[in-house]
Amino acid sequence: MIDLSVAFDTIDIPIALHILHADFGIDDTPLQWIRSYLTDRTMKVIINNKTSEQENLLFGVPQGSCAGPVIFTLYIAALNRVVQKYPVQLHGYADDHKVAIQIQAGNIENMTYALEQLP
Repeated sequence: MIDLSVAFDTIDIPIALHILHADFGIDDTPLQWIRSYLTDRTMKVIINNKTSEQENLLFGVPQGSCAGPVIFTLYIAALNRVVQKYPVQLHGYADDHKVAIQIQAGNIENMTYALEQLP
């Protein structure tokens, strides 16, 4: 099981932009729009009428946006390239993914051997 805690906050923006360009062919003006949308963002926290210092956001997509889930889905699609190198299957939805291997039941030695062969 792969569960990315606060998944939308984990997106590395330069890597996401690279994936959008290299894997999905997004370039020129659309890529510039997405770059503009994801970069130069800041945040601050207000608790009991006290405000923190403003911080630059270097990771993540805006929360509650329509584009956030789409960008995250395209970003995490790169995980498929990694998984395809191994004899496993990837099943995922949003930030929850499962990596599975099919093993014939009934022979514990064969199951153990198959698992040990994974890198």
